[in-house]
Amino acid sequence: FNLTMTYRLDSDIVWSYSTIIDKETNIATAPALIPYWRKVDSEWTQNNKSLSIIINNKKKLIAWFVSNCRTYSKRERLVKELQKYIPVDIFGKCGDLKCKFGSTDCDEVLDTEYKFYLSFENSLCLDYVTEKFYNALKRNIVPVVFGGANYSKFAPPQSFIDAHGFPSVEELAKYLLHLNNTPNEYARYFWWRRFYTIKGNTIPFCDICHHLNKPVTQYRTQIYKSIDDYWHHNTCIDATS
Repeated sequence: FNLTMTYRLDSDIVWSYSTIIDKETNIATAPALIPYWRKVDSEWTQNNKSLSIIINNKKKLIAWFVSNCRTYSKRERLVKELQKYIPVDIFGKCGDLKCKFGSTDCDEVLDTEYKFYLSFENSLCLDYVTEKFYNALKRNIVPVVFGGANYSKFAPPQSFIDAHGFPSVEELAKYLLHLNNTPNEYARYFWWRRFYTIKGNTIPFCDICHHLNKPVTQYRTQIYKSIDDYWHHNTCIDATS
């Protein structure tokens, strides 16, 4: 095989759920193998009245919309452990609360009531970042991520909280409670909105035409002798243990 088109960043053509666009240059910054982010500048968040009003009106901590209750990533075990230290409101088939994900009511709940959203993937695989992350990133809420990807290649620094970055679930809970009690620190997680915007899913079939009709010297050349090895060899983490 000569070409691949997948969500993986090492594909010849990357098909991502969303794209981060630099507002000033209108250039796609991420996802990318080596994205170049602007320096974190959160000063404006400390005196932004509209942002302060949004944050101060939020009275609940964590929301999670989920209907797949048994996953390869064992995210449900992580949430159960997290609930020992901090409240987690679970919407959908796996919880007691109801809200049709994607509806305007759900969007309003995230925008107005909760400070954090659990963007936990069902599989821990290389570059596997789905719409659940970008949907949360678009709202007035901070995503807490759990996946097999390096999220710094997908979103600006200090726009999300990575569960893998903490030595224990208890330490993660303590940090979320700290942000809850310090609104100015929480507000810093929205710094990136001054510089970046999110563009929805773009179907990259036009990129296939570019690859097929332009000189091969414009692109790196990769040959996939075994698609099975490329797709499965050491690309996912077994979380069953």
